[in-house]
Amino acid sequence: MKRIVVHRTPKETLISVVENDRLVEVFIEPVEDRSIVGSVYAGVVENVLPGMQAAFVDIGLEKNAYLYIEDVVSKALLSEVRAKDKNINIKDYIKRGQSLMVQIKKAPVDNKGARVTLDITLPGRYLVVMPYNNYVGISKRITDVSEKNRLKALAENLMHDGRGIVIRTVAEGIEEEKLIADYNKLNSVWEEMQTGYREKKGTKSLVRGDVDFATRVFRDVIKQDVDRITVMHDETFHMLKDYIEKFIPEARGKIFYKEPGTFHDFDVLEMLRKALKRKVWLDNGGYLIIDKVEALTVIDVNTGKYVGKKNLEETAYKANLLAAKEVARQIRLRNMGGIIIVDFIDMKKDEHRFQLVKLLEEETAKDSMKVQVMGITKLGLVEMTRKKAKRSLSTLLEKTCPMCQGKGKVLSEENILRLIAYRVVEVASILSGKTIYIRVSPAVYDYLMHHEAGYFDTLEFRHDKEIVIKRDESLPYDEFHVDGEK
Repeated sequence: MKRIVVHRTPKETLISVVENDRLVEVFIEPVEDRSIVGSVYAGVVENVLPGMQAAFVDIGLEKNAYLYIEDVVSKALLSEVRAKDKNINIKDYIKRGQSLMVQIKKAPVDNKGARVTLDITLPGRYLVVMPYNNYVGISKRITDVSEKNRLKALAENLMHDGRGIVIRTVAEGIEEEKLIADYNKLNSVWEEMQTGYREKKGTKSLVRGDVDFATRVFRDVIKQDVDRITVMHDETFHMLKDYIEKFIPEARGKIFYKEPGTFHDFDVLEMLRKALKRKVWLDNGGYLIIDKVEALTVIDVNTGKYVGKKNLEETAYKANLLAAKEVARQIRLRNMGGIIIVDFIDMKKDEHRFQLVKLLEEETAKDSMKVQVMGITKLGLVEMTRKKAKRSLSTLLEKTCPMCQGKGKVLSEENILRLIAYRVVEVASILSGKTIYIRVSPAVYDYLMHHEAGYFDTLEFRHDKEIVIKRDESLPYDEFHVDGEK
């Protein structure tokens, strides 16, 4: 059973996708940090960097957006140039001070501005209109040949003024009238955007924002396999009900309103808390360890308590198959992006390795984001990539540990005390007074009092100083201060 729970508070909108009582996907948008991906802006080019094949565009946000060469020229031209092994220079297409209409491709992250593109796309329920790309594309997830041919013929008949079309997965089996209505609506939107841009050309401002967050999720994610939709916000319920009435009529009887106070009935918050754990247990007693570093995410598969019944190869194979399903779920749930390396348990048989990769491909195909499985190495490592389109669950819900600064480890109490002792020796050599004051964090103070009460007796005797240790509630775990009267 697949159900969707929509919950909105004054601080955020939370949309949870639950399959068979397990959380598989989460969409969160804080009110003060609404996503701008898909929004279209008028901007002015601030700088062009040929060495990076990029330009920086001021669109009125805190940081300038960046525009790569592949987001400037057409895919056909890029392919043609690369096929001839030639170079292409962004300075031939973009000039400093030039006015542009751009679309947000990736949201700003940390100190990096938004990534933008000139290749504007207008997503609807069943198709996407591409004003600058004169071709028809069909979702790769539509595999029936006759249906692909039907949709392609419809799209080719619809297309006009060189505005290309991509048929979305949800269009499979949809009648022609709905596709025509979707296409006409998107073309009207494009005409409005062009008028808006002409009025704002030369400025740095928003031309058109994307639709409401909840509507956007329903537009892009909701398919016919949803069994129940529960909305716990009156205004959002009516908005989504109206959207379903117009665009997803097959889900009319599946949307329900429930009082916000009953949110705990769905246990979503507890599932969210577990979704952020470093260690994820598998049903067979095995487990995954998930670590994120700067350039990639690493997932380690362990047999744990699972010992199998036949032999080591069979044990590893069964553990890996179960792990592959959970890996796919975790990638989707945590919204991991970029490079992902999975260290599966080593297997000797090529057939087992083949089946593992096949299963991983099948499970990741359920993801709304594009996932590529690159195969398995001799050491059992699987390299994957997943498209980055929005911030990860960790980025949305967690912050860097103020103690370890993201490292994951801090100095032991013993080593902190050693550092304090070195500092005492330095201070004692320049102090004229008789007393040295040491301020330490509560954790280090408690450790000192219980385990090292006489730690500084030798230093007092050697330097003829009295050492006074004070507990300072304001100090972080590994910070300390050593001072006295000079």
